[in-house]
Amino acid sequence: MASRSGSNGTIIGLVIFVLATVGLLVTSIVLWSKYDEARKLADAARGGQTEANRKAEEAAQRLGQALTLMVGRTDASLDELRQEFGASENDIVKTMLDKAKSETAKLRKDLDAAGEATKKAEGERDVARRRMDEAKQAYDDALRAKEPEFQEREDAIAKTQTELDQLKSQLASAREEVASAGRAREEDLQSQLEAITGQKNELEARTGDLQRQVDRIRVQPKNAAALVDGHVLASNAEGRVYIDLGRQHRIRPGMTFEVYADAVGAGVDPATGAIQPGKASIEVLKVDETTSTARVTRQQRGASPPVKDDVLINAIYSPDYTYRFFVFGEFDTDADGRTSAEEKAFVIQRIRDWGGTVIEGEALPGDVDFVLVGVEPREPRASMRELTSVEDRRDELEAQEQARERRTKYLDLWNRATDARIPILNWSRLRTLTGDADR
Repeated sequence: MASRSGSNGTIIGLVIFVLATVGLLVTSIVLWSKYDEARKLADAARGGQTEANRKAEEAAQRLGQALTLMVGRTDASLDELRQEFGASENDIVKTMLDKAKSETAKLRKDLDAAGEATKKAEGERDVARRRMDEAKQAYDDALRAKEPEFQEREDAIAKTQTELDQLKSQLASAREEVASAGRAREEDLQSQLEAITGQKNELEARTGDLQRQVDRIRVQPKNAAALVDGHVLASNAEGRVYIDLGRQHRIRPGMTFEVYADAVGAGVDPATGAIQPGKASIEVLKVDETTSTARVTRQQRGASPPVKDDVLINAIYSPDYTYRFFVFGEFDTDADGRTSAEEKAFVIQRIRDWGGTVIEGEALPGDVDFVLVGVEPREPRASMRELTSVEDRRDELEAQEQARERRTKYLDLWNRATDARIPILNWSRLRTLTGDADR
C-alpha cells in the first residue's frame, strides 16, 4: 500500500513540475521576445535610451533566471531550449504549450487511474484487515476457551514435580538408611568374625585330639576270624571266583570283598587302624541261592590268585545282620575337588547295594552302627580388603558365617559320635573296608 501512495505523490509532483516548467517556458519565450525587441531598440537608440537599456538589462536578468531555472545555465540558445523541450524548429510557444497541456491531460488521466487503483487497493486492504481482525478474535476466543485446560495441565505438572521431589527425598533417605544399616551390619559381622576366629583356633586345636580318639575307636575287632564273611569255593584262569555266599545271605550283584589266604592275614594295621589289604579284590557278578560268581577287580603284585578256601571279608557286610549308617555332609566321590548332590546319592545307593541301611538328617540317632561323614568343611579365606562395596563385603561375611556354621555342625557331630564311641568313616575308608578301593 505504501508503494502505491508513493507513486501517487510522484505523479502529482511530476504534474506540478511540468506545469511550472510550461509556465517558465512561456515566461522565458515572452522575456526572450522582449529582450530581443529591447536589444533592437537599444541598437537603434544607442547612446540616450537609458530606460530601454534598463529594461533590456532587466529582461536579460529575468531571461537568465528563467534559463537557469529551466536548463541550469544562462547562456543557453534558442536551439538548445527547443532541444530541451523536444520542440521542432517551426514550433511556436502555443504549439509547445498545447503539447504540455496534452502531456498534462495524459498525466492527469494516469493520476485518476492511479487514484482508482488506490481506492480499490484500500478497499481490499480494509477487507483483509477485517478478516484479520475476525481471525484474531477467533484465536482469542479459542485461547480463552482452552485456558481452563491449560491451567489444569499446569497444575498437574506442578503436582507431579512436587511428588517427584518428595520421591527423590525419600529415595535419598532410604539410601542413607540402607548404607547406615549396611555399615552397622558390617561392624556386627566383623565382631562375629573376630569371635568366630577365636572359636576356630580353639576347634583346630581340638581337631588333633579328636583324630586320635577316632583312631582308637575304628573298627578293630580283637579276633580277626570275626571279620570273615565267606570263603572261596573255586576259581579259574579267566579270573572268575565262586564263593559260598548267595541270595539267602543277602548277597547282591556289585558287592565287593577282600580276599585273604586265611583269617590271620586279615588283621588290622595297628598304626592306622585300617584292615590290611588282601591279596585280591573281587566283585559279585551273578547271585544264586547259596553261591555267587565274582570277578577279580584287583590283584596284589606278587600274590597268588584267589583259590579254594581263601577267606572273604567286607567289614560292613554281615550275612545275618544289617548295619545302620548315619550319612552326614557333602561328598566328593570322584576326587575333583567339588561336591554335589549326585555324588552323595551315589554313596547312599552304594551302602544299600552292600546290604546296609541309610539314615539321614541333622541329629545323630543313638541306634546306628557307623557314621559316614562327607568332606570336612573349610573356612573361606577371602581377603576383605579385596572387596570394595558394602554389599560385597556383607555377602562375603555372610558366606563365611554360613561356612563356619557348616563346619561347626560337622565338628559337633564328630564330637557326639566320638563320645558315643560310634565308628566314624569317610568315603575313602568305607571303600577300603569293603574291598572297593583302588590300591
